[in-house]
Amino acid sequence: MSREILMIRSIMQRGAKTLITSRIGLPGLRLLKGCGKVYITEKISVTEAS
Repeated sequence: MSREILMIRSIMQRGAKTLITSRIGLPGLRLLKGCGKVYITEKISVTEAS
């Protein structure tokens, strides 16, 4: 199983309803379908995002 899927599952188990990411693959989008919102942004630093 890919790291992307494991990370997304962990995020969902913690109760997150929104994911902000600079990239996501098709398997990740399929997993998140109907589970919340996904925002795909340009690459930014962690300090800019918070």
